[in-house]
Parts: sequence; structure tokens; C-alpha cells
Amino acid sequence: MNYTYPRKYAGSDWVRKDIAKDLSELGEIAANLLGDWQLGIYHLTKKSLVSVDWTDNNQISIVVPGEIATNDLDRMTMLVFLAHYHGVRVSVEGAAPKSLRLRINRTAPVLIEQHMAALAKIDWEKA
Repeated sequence: MNYTYPRKYAGSDWVRKDIAKDLSELGEIAANLLGDWQLGIYHLTKKSLVSVDWTDNNQISIVVPGEIATNDLDRMTMLVFLAHYHGVRVSVEGAAPKSLRLRINRTAPVLIEQHMAALAKIDWEKA
């Protein structure tokens, strides 16, 4: 399927420049997902970003300050859409008061195809 998400925000390029030179394939995907989710990965705290093992190709885990909820803007929805687009599983768990741990893992290839088919139906210019 020929489909491209209109990426607009700094992600893996910024991490390579300012945080870690070496990123695994999953590290690059995670950084781009987080960058789009936060409207620039530089909006996450430096403490959060430097504590990530960006070279791990099985799981990227990051603790981010704040919370997400269904009625607050579109942060939760965008996290789901971006996970589907990138073909990864994102789990969210409490890490500390007012902090979340996001765990980003690979998902099965058949699910990626299903996610991409669903995302192809979205008019991103209107989203």
C-alpha cells in the first residue's frame, strides 16, 4: 500500500543531533512517533529523553510527565493513530504521580497491514 503520513515535527533527527547518535530501527520509529505526538520531541523533558536506550530494537521505554485522557484535546487519540501508522504497540502505565511510562514494541506484520488500510481512509488534511 502506498501511504505516507504527513510528518511535520522533529523526532529521530533531533534525538540523533542532541541526545544519542545511535538509534535502532525501533528507536527511530519511537522517536518519530513521540515527536509527532508531542508536536516536536524537544517538548519532552531532557531527563526523559536521555534515560531512554534508543539502541534497543525490542522495546523503547520512556517516562513522560503529565497525563492523557479522552476529553483532553486529542493526545490519546493521536497516540493510538501514530502507533497504528508506525506499526508498533504502545502501552501506557503509571510511572509516578503525574508521570506515564510509554512502552513501544513491535507488532505483528498482519496487524500493520490492517492498521495501514484503516489509516488510508483518513483525510489527514481535515484531521
